[in-house]
Amino acid sequence: MAQANIYKCKAAGEVRVMTPVLIGSMVIAVIVIVHESPRLLAAILVAVLVVVAIVVSYLYMPRAVVVDDQGVGVKQAISGNFIPMESLRSVRRVSKREVFGSGLDIGVGGLFSYTGTVKNNKTLGSFSLFVRNTSEMVFIDCGKSGVVLSADSADELIEDILARKSR
Repeated sequence: MAQANIYKCKAAGEVRVMTPVLIGSMVIAVIVIVHESPRLLAAILVAVLVVVAIVVSYLYMPRAVVVDDQGVGVKQAISGNFIPMESLRSVRRVSKREVFGSGLDIGVGGLFSYTGTVKNNKTLGSFSLFVRNTSEMVFIDCGKSGVVLSADSADELIEDILARKSR
């Protein structure tokens, strides 16, 4: 049995900029709403929703990609995603234009990561998204749908997956 390789998911590029900007904007908006609102209960509800959005985004952020002979897994604090090796059709690098050309249907866009679901993308079809570094994105084609993920080194990740797939 071969050992699993773990590829860290570290934030880079716009995620490093977007996260503090989005959190700062949310905090400022909550302060303004609470301070200016004649309805304290509504203001508190908005504040709670903002905190919940930040916490959920943090918990679903991809932490690492694990590759072993059984498949590829995405580790998150609250859950994970596993792609069995036999369902993989192909693996390749993808660009921001290919991934984000049609937008994000469900999920988080830039707060700690890009995590969610995209349906009917022009070039990639439907896929799940687990990205913290948009310059190191990999698309895994699984037939009807796919997965876009990132790790510190997309090229090493692709080589590892293809080497295990060919066994």
